[in-house]
Order: sequence, then structure tokens, then C-alpha cells
Amino acid sequence: MRTVRSRRSHLPAPWISVAALVLGVALAAVAALLFRWPWWLSGLVLIAPVSLAALLFAATAFTGGKAAETWSQLTLDVLSSVSQRRARELALRRRVAPFRSAPFPLYGLPPTWPGRRMLGSTSSSADRNGPMRTTALELRHVNGPAVDVEACHVDDDGLTVRLDELGADVDDGGVVTIPVDGQEHEFRYRTSDGGVVAYTHVGDHAILVRCDRSVLDDVELVRITDLQPYIDGRSP
Repeated sequence: MRTVRSRRSHLPAPWISVAALVLGVALAAVAALLFRWPWWLSGLVLIAPVSLAALLFAATAFTGGKAAETWSQLTLDVLSSVSQRRARELALRRRVAPFRSAPFPLYGLPPTWPGRRMLGSTSSSADRNGPMRTTALELRHVNGPAVDVEACHVDDDGLTVRLDELGADVDDGGVVTIPVDGQEHEFRYRTSDGGVVAYTHVGDHAILVRCDRSVLDDVELVRITDLQPYIDGRSP
């Protein structure tokens, strides 16, 4: 009940409750005086308008507005009110799920890199009548300066849009060579508010690296098959 109350997108004004109560009293009086209904049945008639108003406003917790961005989020909120531990476990499973079922390879820094590793952002989209599909997944690496490595499944136009979303300048800043699984790849890079965004295509997907320009020359990428260090938020 606390979850539903906190997530309602519409709240009843006091006059609505008063009007519903007045209507209930009027209907109960009619039922008792004209139809000679027993007191308990008239009592049900009295509270019916108030109950109906309460249910209608409670129902806005499941539709529209902030109420329930998704049913899954509402489920998580309800579970949180029962068991914080189980809610955390469910939230973690949902957080990890897109990475475990990634439709493209994931890339990060090699195991010899000593810093902390974390799961980063995710992006998804859906066709008009199709299911949601994952379009981008990011792995984060923090050891002083951060190195964020994003893999995404986009065409050339989609990559341009993604670079714009990341705030990368239109003009290329240059080219840098970055090893990917031991093979040299040319990455073009653009300046951004957070440093630079380097990008290239590998097969049918793209790789984007966001970091300080001073760090970019030392970046080496490998395909990530063990996500546990990123899930745990620690060094390998």
C-alpha cells in the first residue's frame, strides 16, 4: 500500500473525498428510508462512493506519469517494502541481464589493468511493433582517470547519432591505433566535455572509448567473457 500511495500519478483533492462521502450518505439514506434495506447493507452503500474514488486514484499507480515507468520497476518497489535483500538481488539480476545476453561482443581493458571495473550504461530500442533489443553496453574502468568502453550495434548513421549524444565535436581530432584482441585497429577520435571519444567498427558492431586524451595512447582492449569483476565492482 505504501508503494502504491507513493507512485500514484494523481492525488485526490479534499473536496473529492467530501463529495464522495456526501453522495454515499445520500444513497444510504435513500436505501434505508425508501427501500427499507437493513443497516449493514445501507452502510455498504454509504462507503461505496468513497471506496470507488480511492480505488480509481490508487489505480493511477499502474498507468502513466511517474506512477509505474514500467511494471518491473513497480514490482521491484513492492518487493523492497517486503525484503530489501531480495529487492537488491532482483535489481542486480536485472542490471546484469543485458550484459549476459549481449547481442554483440563486449570489450574492456586487459586483466593486467589494476583498477576497479564496473557495469556502465545500457541502451535499447524497439521497432514499432517489435520487442526491445539491446543496442549499446558500456563497461567502466576507474583507476584515477576513467576509461569507459562501449560496444554498440549501429550503422554509420547510428554511430554519428551516438557520438552526438555523447557530446563529441563534429570535427575529428585525429587517429590513434588501439590494439583489440592483439590486432591493431585505427580509431578516429573527437573531443568531448569529458576528454575524447574514440571509435571504430569491428565486424558488424562499433567500439567507443571515452577517456582523457592523455590516457588514450595507452589503451588496449580485449574481449570480455568474464563479467564477474564488473558485477562485483572490483579489480580482477
